[in-house]
Amino acid sequence: MTKRTLLLGAGSAIAIAAVFAFAKPAQSLPKSGAGAKEMASYDVGGSFKIAGAGPDGKQYTGTAGITKIGGEMYKGTWTIGTSTSSGICFRDEDILSCGWSFKHDLGVVAYLVKDDNSLDGVWFEEQHSVLGKEFLVGGNNNLLGTYTIKNGETPEKKKYTGTVEIGLKSGVYALKWKTGGSSFDGLGIRNGDVLTAGFNNSGDFGVLQYRIKKGGKLLTGQWAQTKQSTPGLGIETLTKSF
Repeated sequence: MTKRTLLLGAGSAIAIAAVFAFAKPAQSLPKSGAGAKEMASYDVGGSFKIAGAGPDGKQYTGTAGITKIGGEMYKGTWTIGTSTSSGICFRDEDILSCGWSFKHDLGVVAYLVKDDNSLDGVWFEEQHSVLGKEFLVGGNNNLLGTYTIKNGETPEKKKYTGTVEIGLKSGVYALKWKTGGSSFDGLGIRNGDVLTAGFNNSGDFGVLQYRIKKGGKLLTGQWAQTKQSTPGLGIETLTKSF
């Protein structure tokens, strides 16, 4: 079984940690300065069959269920072998950003990578149905370096500031948020102009980014998690079963 399967077997779930983020109180990433692009009308929720492989190439299969919380926020369950895990996801157009963690203190953030290398995103946490927002400036064209949180706002509309350090190893981004007296570690995956990150301060967590295809009937993506025996990205495909 893959490391992802073993971690899930321990009862883990989707997520990643750090500070929180993003755009209008709408349910979409700000695709341009004028506002967010209109979302497709179909719902990504449903029951799926899983086929995946870890960074070490070991394959796994299972089933998954995705259920809408509200707006474009979803809960997910993944059953691999005899183990079931749960987590949260956020959809923007054809990208579904998810996170899981060993403990159920979950968060997921999705940043839009702007032409000037700033990061504009939205985030939410488990048991919430309202988005926060976060805008980062700094870094460079490969997203590495220290970013400043220029505009951060929690779902409760509380403002915050701080920094986010971003590194890269074996295709996986490592993020560290520092805000107020708190710090969080995260993992990220970039696909085109979207950087997905999960956050959690439990130590065991991961991130999953799917590309939505065929009107939500097929989701193809990559995942990463902490404490991997083989570093790097795994792959996973969800095929809607009904």
